[in-house]
Amino acid sequence: MDSQIDHCMLRIVQHIFGEDSEVLLDLLAQHGSAWSSFLTDYIHYALLQCEKQHWQSLLKSGNPNGIQHSLPFLQRRIGRLGPSKVGFPEKKQSYDLIPEPIAVLAKENFVSVMANTGVHKGRWQYEVVVGSSGVIQVGWAVAYSKFDAERGVGDTADSYSYDGNRQRSWNVNCRKYGDSWQSGDVITCGIDMDKRTISYMRNGKHLGEAFSSIARGKDCLYFPAMSLSKHEMLVINFGGHPLQYPMPQYNVLEAEPSLQLAQSEACLLWLRSLSDVFFSRSLQLQLFGSGVSTGDVEGAVLSIVQAVVVALEQLCVGEHSGAYVVQRHVMGYVESLMPASFMSHNDTSAPPCREQLPELMFFLDAVHAFMQPESTYKILHGLLMLATTWSRESSTSLLLPRHCRAVKVVTALLLHTSTRHLMVDKLLFVGVRLQSLFCYSVDEAVMQELLPEVHWRSQDARLQRGDQQLFLSRLQILHDALKSVEKLHVAALTLLLTVEPGVPYARSTRARFLDKFRNVTIKRNTGPARLFQVPILPFFHSLLETLGQLWQKELAPWQRSCIPPHVFFDNSIGLVESNRLGGDKEYLMKTFAEERTKALANKQLSYRQHCASAGPGSLRSAGSCWVADAGRGSVGTSAATSDGPESSCRMDTSMPSTSSGGEEFTVPVAVQEELRRSLRLQERDCDRQVRVQAWHRAVSFAPHRLAALLNLLHIVVNTVQASESSEAMFAFLPDYYLEVISHLSLGLADSFMIDYPVVEDESALYRSIAVFLCRHFMDARVRFTDSREQLMQTVAFYVTCPTTLAVIENVDVESREALVRSLLTPYESRVWAQNNWILVRFWKGSGFAFRFYLSPHLKTKITPKPSYSDNCMQLIKPCPSWVLQQVLAEVLSRDPAFSSRFISSLLSQLNWAFSEFIGMLQEIQNFSSRVERVFIDSRQLRICCTCFELTVSLLRVLEMVLCAGPQLFLAAPASSSAQSDVLLSMLCKLLCHVMNRVSVGSSGCFTRIVSLEIPGLDSLHHFPILTAAAGIIVALLKKDIENQEDPEYDPVATKALVSEPSFQLRSFEALLDAHDPAGVHPTAFADRLDAISAIASAPIQRPGHTRNSAAAGPAAAATAAAAATAAAEAMDVEERATELAAAQPAADTAACEDMAEIPAFSLRQHPDDVSEAELEAISRCIAYLQQFLLRPTVTPPSDESQDCVICYARRATAQFLPCRHLSCRACISQHLMTHNDCFFCTGVISSVVDSTSGDTIISRDVSVVTEPPTDMATRR
Repeated sequence: MDSQIDHCMLRIVQHIFGEDSEVLLDLLAQHGSAWSSFLTDYIHYALLQCEKQHWQSLLKSGNPNGIQHSLPFLQRRIGRLGPSKVGFPEKKQSYDLIPEPIAVLAKENFVSVMANTGVHKGRWQYEVVVGSSGVIQVGWAVAYSKFDAERGVGDTADSYSYDGNRQRSWNVNCRKYGDSWQSGDVITCGIDMDKRTISYMRNGKHLGEAFSSIARGKDCLYFPAMSLSKHEMLVINFGGHPLQYPMPQYNVLEAEPSLQLAQSEACLLWLRSLSDVFFSRSLQLQLFGSGVSTGDVEGAVLSIVQAVVVALEQLCVGEHSGAYVVQRHVMGYVESLMPASFMSHNDTSAPPCREQLPELMFFLDAVHAFMQPESTYKILHGLLMLATTWSRESSTSLLLPRHCRAVKVVTALLLHTSTRHLMVDKLLFVGVRLQSLFCYSVDEAVMQELLPEVHWRSQDARLQRGDQQLFLSRLQILHDALKSVEKLHVAALTLLLTVEPGVPYARSTRARFLDKFRNVTIKRNTGPARLFQVPILPFFHSLLETLGQLWQKELAPWQRSCIPPHVFFDNSIGLVESNRLGGDKEYLMKTFAEERTKALANKQLSYRQHCASAGPGSLRSAGSCWVADAGRGSVGTSAATSDGPESSCRMDTSMPSTSSGGEEFTVPVAVQEELRRSLRLQERDCDRQVRVQAWHRAVSFAPHRLAALLNLLHIVVNTVQASESSEAMFAFLPDYYLEVISHLSLGLADSFMIDYPVVEDESALYRSIAVFLCRHFMDARVRFTDSREQLMQTVAFYVTCPTTLAVIENVDVESREALVRSLLTPYESRVWAQNNWILVRFWKGSGFAFRFYLSPHLKTKITPKPSYSDNCMQLIKPCPSWVLQQVLAEVLSRDPAFSSRFISSLLSQLNWAFSEFIGMLQEIQNFSSRVERVFIDSRQLRICCTCFELTVSLLRVLEMVLCAGPQLFLAAPASSSAQSDVLLSMLCKLLCHVMNRVSVGSSGCFTRIVSLEIPGLDSLHHFPILTAAAGIIVALLKKDIENQEDPEYDPVATKALVSEPSFQLRSFEALLDAHDPAGVHPTAFADRLDAISAIASAPIQRPGHTRNSAAAGPAAAATAAAAATAAAEAMDVEERATELAAAQPAADTAACEDMAEIPAFSLRQHPDDVSEAELEAISRCIAYLQQFLLRPTVTPPSDESQDCVICYARRATAQFLPCRHLSCRACISQHLMTHNDCFFCTGVISSVVDSTSGDTIISRDVSVVTEPPTDMATRR
């Protein structure tokens, strides 16, 4: 070897390791010019010298625990029993155990685990990182503690724990202790066996003694123990890694590997000195003079670096000490190689470039060059785990120093190309490490210091607190503080989306990142629940900001961009596992093979276009997983922000009623004081919630972030519009594009964000979305079930929110009519419940007493939580659409056949829903009437409530249809069709059925069940269903009442209603009668008797006939006979009434006693919810029915042989051809709406004629066969 290099090597070794010439000469004599062997032996010698110094320092310190732990043959330490490596028993079915770092994930309710090492003397500690902020109890327990699903750590006399979720310390009993912890907090658990105390720290803050005078004795060996609720997680550190916040003078259960730490520290110092020699020309001149070339020096340095790195590798990959060495010394060494100004927490400048960190790049080059790949992976894994722990910890400062420290370290590592590739390929996408690294939070005390006074107001605006302008100015400080953090995020993510010059795109960091990002997101979207439930919106916003900057730099402005539709079937993006709107991908590839070939032949995909498709392809992850799951969820949780128009905290400021039975009473002073105390606690909770929402708003919904979301929405909408041009393109569109449109548009349209002027063309964007929803709401090309459901839910929200409803009302007429026609598609053989809710939303605010947000009977009811289902219309504020109601009326009038089919299906579903509801109600009544104690299944109660809500919603839709298209039910006799007669008959039958079952005066079970106030049936009440029925009554009789003075007018609706066999006037009268809950009216029977007598004795006259007509002929005889029959019937009724009069008082008394406890209902009891005009309208209807029943009528002699054998309610005047069987017109008309065959012979009916006149009633095309209705059991 060249003597010049030998001279350099010797001088460098002397400079780095010292001037021990004797050892150097001996080793040189042994190895000659074999410098590799020489360096290996000398490094070994130097490390032995470090070990010698280590033992000398331990002996001088007099620490017996340190000495015993450092000797490999000694496993025991004073005061501790157990193996040197602390852990948990083998993995059990109740929890998952992750070995490194140790983590426990509970799979069952309240799982308890205990470590395998105990302590009985001295001071000991361990740390846990809270993976999720649910119910977790952390502490110590003795070996014989018994835990189960009901009792955990701290619930027994021999165990002690701290629960930060509830801020309690537990030892059988509990007391308030400590701070409320958050996900990512570091909790230090310490036990002092000498003083018999247990204490805790949270993120370095001492919480004080939690327990004192704990039991101590020969059987009291305390083990680390913890209990977790289902899906909660903890990361535990017994000392295998450096403790983040150790308690002073406390020992860790696994003592630190002091010898390995000393040796690794020496290796890193040597590397730092070698780096100085490598880069410092002045130092080279000092050591070698000017006669040595730079190349010789660099070659000598690299030879020594290789030997040192190999020695360091052995220390960093040790089984028990490797991770500790990496996180304690290697992390510190990496930070020392970075500029001090950049690592300062006050620095907000851009991170340094690669050229500004030569020493760090030199170290990483050496690690990758001279270490095994597995060793490099372990070192980077340890660094990344420590950085993630720093990042997720809730900060005590708005500057987020530990989070910024973590991001800066990772950013510096990502500047190195090989390190960046390794982290992307194997490290960042394990679990949710990537998201956790970019997420942050602050302590509650920080927000309280920033916002000492908050601004909020109650829902009724009677209470409000704070100055809004001052609150917003303080909130701006938070916005500014977080902008610097976002700059760091964008810098790191930009490195992850780098396309290295001269590297094929497929091997670039961007391609690696997007491929991993997409694949991991797809698996997470379809796989099991995430281990860490971290808030991922900060990461998503940072990623979106980064993509936006790169997109505008490399391609074009966001708003004018879209994804080329052909990328969804040319396999340029890995979307194999994604679902498509048109169905299975293999089916689509075969069906649209020709169209796909043409599209691929016409495309020209350049590199920039490829970047356009590959870059936004990552939005698959951002859109379908994180926007869909977290974005919308966070919007929902943040919807009550403090200063938006709908942000008022919902505080019930009303005092309890001070009247009972009409008598006033005075609330006791003690009760008033307790109410004031409760109000103060409620105000304090409101203050806390406002601070939480202010943090969410600053982190997730700042104006510039909302603008970025709108830009993303622009791209997605443009892509969908580009796909609409071809059926093949649209069929191949991934389903997650609809998810992104739905969740983003709904989140951005929430009312609390209206005060943000985001972009100018926001209205045009939402109009495009509204047009797409209207045209594709029931598009047959959308075959994927989840996509159809997504469209349904999106339309449902659009017609609920006033902002988006106005957008739908302003789209073109064709789109509005397409939406309404889709909603009016008959309900048979399709999902109809959600469709019905959408129609209800059109009408809420326009119907009879249909203006409530919460049903009046629930306003004063105290319940732990609402009992109604998620689809319940009661939780929707009135937002009627007069425009869509007008469109609905036009569609109904334009196509009577289509409208009749819809109404028929609507009535059929109403019949089913109400029948199911009454059947379940009777079962519940049977259960409740038993003497023995019976528990009613909660599932049955929920189904009962759902059927009730469906019934009410169907009634409301029926009310809207009747108001919009009354001609479909009330066609004039000359133009009357069979469909209108049938629909009117079905309507009257169902209306009477509902009134008889529900009205207070009925003998059914509805009133009794309501009076029992069964928990779980809170939504059941007379008001929702009877107001809906009242609206139908008013709409049905409106025209008859207006024309009742016209002698030529035929009251079709009234005749159909009163001729219904189940019609009972008292059920209608009960809507306004509140004085007699049993429906027993003392004068009702006499009034009815007088009416019958008046009808029987009144002279019956017909047009052209007078009382003095002598030559009336057979007609006069028939009329006289009819009059005689009526008089005889009246006499029979009078005799029967006389018999019942004697028994009536007793019956009245029994009925009143039986119903004494059931409260009366009347629409008059709700003056705030039922207007005077509405009360007047229903009063006119009832009075009109009473007067109509008093009109003189003629009842011809009955001939049962001529009655319809199907219903026995009407004459059989309709004859079927060609079979010539007979039934009434109503029965056959209703039957032929869904069938073609005869009732009796099952032959095909070609036409129906009137048996008396021979006129054709119905003419049918026998080639058209409609599907029979879905089986009732299947529909249920």
